[in-house]
Amino acid sequence: MQTIVPTVSLEHFQLKSGAELDVIRRSMGEKFIPFHAGIIRLLNCIPKNEWYDFTKSVHSSNYEAFIKLVCYYINTHRTINDYVEFNNSFTKIRRITTL
Repeated sequence: MQTIVPTVSLEHFQLKSGAELDVIRRSMGEKFIPFHAGIIRLLNCIPKNEWYDFTKSVHSSNYEAFIKLVCYYINTHRTINDYVEFNNSFTKIRRITTL
């Protein structure tokens, strides 16, 4: 008999307004810019068309900020041929490239 481990959804951290970014920026203080820059570097270098489980490299206390900043990136960098998406549970991301 196989044991099935339930997946926790992190969808509730999805970015709903730009004001949420201001709250994160204020709460992180000086750590915000390097954290945001690290996310952009990650999104630009994850293997194309493969799922990346960020929960293995991002501390759980940073999930909310990470997901909101990835949502912001998705909203501002999406093109028809190159975009980032979350899986249904918002625990993995992938960069889709059709070029």
